[in-house]
Amino acid sequence: MPITGLPNPHLHRLCRKCRRWHESDEGSLCAPTIAGPLSFLRNLRATAMDDETVQHFVCFACQKPKGMSPLLKIMLAVAVAGLVAGLASWFHLIDYILPP
Repeated sequence: MPITGLPNPHLHRLCRKCRRWHESDEGSLCAPTIAGPLSFLRNLRATAMDDETVQHFVCFACQKPKGMSPLLKIMLAVAVAGLVAGLASWFHLIDYILPP
């Protein structure tokens, strides 16, 4: 549950994704994403030494994976149906299923 009112930086943490203040037990510290060899080495050092300056806080609500949007599901279904129809036409399977 996000903090309402003025947060205390000694007690609360700012979520990196939703930009809201939370209690310390409402999330966890995560390493930033690895984009190359330098960030890999920086994250490796930070996790080995438990350095909190490199890690950032993410609340549990932001850590839950988001579902696919309905539009994306429809587009994926149309693409798969088109792929199946194209392969059936390519291998002449339509002639066996629907005779002329």
